[in-house]
Parts: sequence; structure tokens; C-alpha cells
Amino acid sequence: MEQGGYPWNKRMWPCVLTMTLVVLLLRGLADRDMASAASDSSSRSSLVGALEGPEVITDPAQFPPSFKEAPQLTELVKAGKLPPVAERLGHDPIVVKPLQAIGTYGGTWRRGFTGPADTSAGQRVNESDHLTYFDYTGTKVLPNIAKSWEVSDGGRTFTFHLRRGMRWSDGHPFTADDFVFWFEDMYQNKDLIATPSPYFATNGKQGTLVKVDDYTVRYQFADPYYRVSAKAITTTALEVTQNMPPSPVGLTMRTAGALSGRCREHQR
Repeated sequence: MEQGGYPWNKRMWPCVLTMTLVVLLLRGLADRDMASAASDSSSRSSLVGALEGPEVITDPAQFPPSFKEAPQLTELVKAGKLPPVAERLGHDPIVVKPLQAIGTYGGTWRRGFTGPADTSAGQRVNESDHLTYFDYTGTKVLPNIAKSWEVSDGGRTFTFHLRRGMRWSDGHPFTADDFVFWFEDMYQNKDLIATPSPYFATNGKQGTLVKVDDYTVRYQFADPYYRVSAKAITTTALEVTQNMPPSPVGLTMRTAGALSGRCREHQR
């Protein structure tokens, strides 16, 4: 008997079947090993060593009984040029637990720049604060300028509770009125912002900002703000506030004095 032009012997069938079974068995073992390796790699971290970083303490019961300050500031307190640190802190301070210990005050900070286009390097040095921020792992959203927040109305409303006692560089209180000033007198001023930000809109419809009380602001949108992680609804709050155009929060480290003076004129 010939098959395809080659002689075919019935006694070759067992060999062919055996070889086929061996190939299939080896293929199955290889697939199993690959699946096991993929599972192991997904469960293992790609980091070399443990990921460590400072922690923001959110439980007031874990706050230290008293706060200290840099020696240079202590001298100013002794000279009567500054009030004691307990009087300078607000009612809701941000408390950070360092990784190992508090660093040494003073010194010189040197940082390299690659050229005029290296704007990110400068931005990281003079980073504007946000209502919320990531922890050191980059996976968890933590309070920052806002001590807490809620997402309601099916993702249409975001309510932020500001820390009491925050102040501008000239000592004027930082409150919800500064957010209202930004929204009404800056963001909605066509001479300043001709094109509204797409990050402050859902389905092309601009959101609004309202003052609830002196330390509570509320962002409202016509439709649910879908820039949200399915795993953590708090991510929405972070992305909304970080992607919005500059608000009073985003200007605290840059034009605090000038803006706070303008706010006072506006409030009068």
C-alpha cells in the first residue's frame, strides 16, 4: 500500500500513534508549566526588595501628643516673632509618619535639570498641593488638602471637607470662599480662561462648584464622572481634582500672597 507516493506499512501505525501521544503529552505539560509560571509571576512583585515609604496618619488617636519644630523656628518663638507651634498648627493637621526617622533640618538641596524643556523637574520641586493624593505605593488615595470626601448621586457629586486652620502665606485663612473666588471670578472669566477645561465636564457639559460651609465645597456634574476606578471609588475624587484647571489649591505655593489679597478684596 502506498500513501502519498510513499510505501506504507501497517506495522508503522503503532509507532505513529505512540509518537503522536508523546507529542500531545509533552505539549500538555509545557502548557501547564507556562500557566503555572504566569500565575506565579502575577502573584509575585516585580520590585527588588520591599516597597517602603512614609505614611499619612488619618486616625487622630495615633497623632503624637505634641508637635515639634525646626530649631530655627524655635529661636523665632523665643524672640517673640512667632507664636508657639501648637498655636500655628490648624485643627486638622496632616501628620506624616517617616519611614525611619525625622531628617536633619537645614542643609543644601541640589537637583539636576536636563535643560529648558525639563519642566517636570521644576514642577516636582514646587509641586502644587491637591485635595487628595496617592500614597507612596501609587495605588491608594489619601487625604491631603481635603481631610475627607464623599462621592454621591451616582458619581455626579463630589463633596470635599477642607482642613480647618489652613492659611495663605500672609496668614489669611484658606477656606471654601477661595474655591468660590477661583470658580466665579477666574475660571468663569472668559478674559482669563477662554476655553473651559474638558476635565471639568462630563459629556461636554461643564460642572459647577458650590460652597456648603466655610470648610466644605461641592463639585457637581450633570452626568456621572466616569473617570473612576472600578476597584476604588475614591480614585474619582483624585482624578477630578488633579485634572481640573488650577484652583486656589493649585496656586498655594506660587501666588499665595497675591491671590489671598485679591480674595479679601472680593469678599469685602
